[in-house]
Amino acid sequence: MGPLPRVPNGSNGCPSEVEQVIWGHPAVPDSAVIGVPDEEWSEAVKAPKSIDFVAALPRSPGGKVLNEDLRQQYWHDATRKI
Repeated sequence: MGPLPRVPNGSNGCPSEVEQVIWGHPAVPDSAVIGVPDEEWSEAVKAPKSIDFVAALPRSPGGKVLNEDLRQQYWHDATRKI
């Protein structure tokens, strides 16, 4: 998979903007972008700096991605909670 296109204006963007860019790549069938703890910024969008690949995203019975479940692994030891 080649590099992903940049979010408009070259910024990191918010999670939904970053998801839209990632979904636009033909090799990406599904994605979820979440906020994770960051020492410098308190919270960072997980996608521009690091990516985790998983077999499947956790979903509700209605098919919505359960971002809370994805964030839990990153925030459980954080002093600041979301």
